[in-house]
Amino acid sequence: MKQFIYNYLYFLFLIPLIFCGTNLVVDPYDLFDLINVQGFNRVKPYTRDNDQIHKPVTLYRINPEVVILGSSITQLGIDPNEVERITGLRAYNFGIDGPTMYEIHSFFNFAVQNTNAKKMIVVIDFMMFSGARGLYNSRYNYDRMQMDLSKGILGYLSPKEMVKVFLSTSTFIKSLQTVFKQSGQSYYDDLGFIRKQNVL
Repeated sequence: MKQFIYNYLYFLFLIPLIFCGTNLVVDPYDLFDLINVQGFNRVKPYTRDNDQIHKPVTLYRINPEVVILGSSITQLGIDPNEVERITGLRAYNFGIDGPTMYEIHSFFNFAVQNTNAKKMIVVIDFMMFSGARGLYNSRYNYDRMQMDLSKGILGYLSPKEMVKVFLSTSTFIKSLQTVFKQSGQSYYDDLGFIRKQNVL
């Protein structure tokens, strides 16, 4: 009986450890950039529904000279590679799904604080002025948008996001799927533009 209890406790501890280790190493939402290996985890097809946690980190990592802000219209319509070709400046598409003007203002301030951007392109559409956005509002994190990432990313993820990123079954499954979908392309290119041909 005692051996059974020990085995039970061992597996109870081992499963979260496996989930956490796999999710951290594979990094399906492209947050940590610890390992980036062709054929293993370089292609990131699951950043799509995690713009609010993925894009600020990527923006900081890339440190573009031009930041493009806006809604999904911006994500789909403005190719930062074209902006880079025209201006000669490295650009990043910081567009997200369904932001309000308040969110755009926060993202603007975050970009000012965390990059050396010389220019900001802000694309405004009517829906940004509609106030509460339901599902979209639940993704917005005020504290995150006040952070200076040069001081580290400790506290970057909310407790709920920490559980999702490290311990959730859905993220573990996405980690495994990421490894098996390396023949495709990431949902976003390196400059934050949606790769329309790769909706997985």
